[in-house]
Amino acid sequence: MNPFSSIPPSGWVPQTPGLSPSGINRKTRRQVAAIDRKRSDHNREVAAAHEAGHAVAKMLCAPLLGYEPNDVIEFVQIGGVANRRRDDRILLSGQGVVRGRSFSKQMEAVLKDILVEPFDAVPEVKDLTSVVDAARSQGADIDEWFSGRAFECMSGPVAEAIFTGELFRAVWSDRQSTSDQLSILRDAEICRISRTRMQSIVDRMGALSALVLDSEHCWAGLLAIANRLRSVGRLDGIEVFNAFHSHSSISDFAKFIVDARARLSDFEGEIRISNLVLAESLGGKGQFAIKGRGVIDTARAHSSGGTLAATIYRCRSPVLAEMLWRAFGDGADSP
Repeated sequence: MNPFSSIPPSGWVPQTPGLSPSGINRKTRRQVAAIDRKRSDHNREVAAAHEAGHAVAKMLCAPLLGYEPNDVIEFVQIGGVANRRRDDRILLSGQGVVRGRSFSKQMEAVLKDILVEPFDAVPEVKDLTSVVDAARSQGADIDEWFSGRAFECMSGPVAEAIFTGELFRAVWSDRQSTSDQLSILRDAEICRISRTRMQSIVDRMGALSALVLDSEHCWAGLLAIANRLRSVGRLDGIEVFNAFHSHSSISDFAKFIVDARARLSDFEGEIRISNLVLAESLGGKGQFAIKGRGVIDTARAHSSGGTLAATIYRCRSPVLAEMLWRAFGDGADSP
């Protein structure tokens, strides 16, 4: 499965159908304005959930990169945010941004030695590649750093899918996820990671994100950030941390993410040795085949009246089932 097949071509401009102002009476204009306001409010809620997903992931990964969870985010903002490249071109982000530390503590030490210019400018890929090469030669775990970055990038779209009730693949194919895809591609390039290995890590980190956000304690903290962000538009890093911490029972961030990774490895092992793996919603009303769709189809074709043996997971959100399907189930074999 290629998670990056939906990246729009260069120069792509979305075409939004609209009504011509001519020939519309005052009542209709008011109705259109009300619809636009409602759509705008909904988009703001979705953007806040998306950016909150990135923020939660960044805080959870902080201890693994040598930082405290309350010291990795400068600010979170929804709406366009300008970044200045080193060639003085201005880059404008889309629905929002999480600004903060991007490298591990060991990599940042190398960064200060190699790049002497202020880091408000967006560095070129060739400069970042030299930073990663130097950090690797000094013993930095670059694969671990890339996994953390992929986890952070995937957590925005995963959070959005859970929040809206949409399939992850629908969110991932939307143009608002393009910046997340491009960030992963850039990080893989500067780490000299092949596309095949990159895809494997991305799918795994997407499953980890869905597993983490399937925790009601983690999701409660994310919603607290999103609700506050939707109201004010911008939160400083300490405000983000306090919002999450006051609504979540997670106190040991490092242990939480380590335990989640261990649980994900258990899932992977169980799925690989099972012929049929299903996911059910907690209410038991929905079912999703993570692995073994062919087994089910064969049984139906032969009108088998017996009961199929299956491994069953119960999930709060169907997004977890979808991400396990992508990483370890039938979706992992899709082109």
